[in-house]
Amino acid sequence: MYKNILFDMGNVIMDFSPDYLLSMYTKDVKLINFLKYKIVYTKAWGKSDKGELTEEGIYEEIIKDLDEKYHALAKEVIYTWYKYKTENSEMYELIKDLKNKGYKLFLCSNAAESFHKYEDSIEAFKLLDAKIVSADIKEVKPNREFFEYVLNTYKLKAEECFFIDDIAENIRGAYECGIDGYQYNGNVNLLRKFMKRVAIL
Repeated sequence: MYKNILFDMGNVIMDFSPDYLLSMYTKDVKLINFLKYKIVYTKAWGKSDKGELTEEGIYEEIIKDLDEKYHALAKEVIYTWYKYKTENSEMYELIKDLKNKGYKLFLCSNAAESFHKYEDSIEAFKLLDAKIVSADIKEVKPNREFFEYVLNTYKLKAEECFFIDDIAENIRGAYECGIDGYQYNGNVNLLRKFMKRVAIL
């Protein structure tokens, strides 16, 4: 019997589209794609999720491989991108329903320390019992250590947890720790139907 529902953040509780976020800085699609691969999809960005780099550290790493004319724009993106994150309203309603049914709710996200700049502005987060962020614990999904940290810290039984993430590799990581999961594809109604079929809802 499930008692705890674990949620990923990006593309689950929050919509995360680098293309959309970068369109807030430029309408030039070629520049959007350029910035996406020079900033977001980089080792430096990944290191920030591991808690190894601050925003300043990301910037310093990125400009090593960036023409000086892009430095100011890169800095603006790195320090302000999260202002354009959007909350998934349908997922928020599902989280409310699960809360009302008495489930314990946890955020389990790969995210940088900048998470703490916007966490208080997200309505769904106010309903959660705990927020576990990779930069804080220096472990990332799908590593076993991430899930063991969650289970051990909050004294949860793996078989009583159900994990929702959009990335198959993360679901597999949880499964290998004994946690059942659902690979979310962006369709909340389908997730609701699944939860009714397996008696979560």
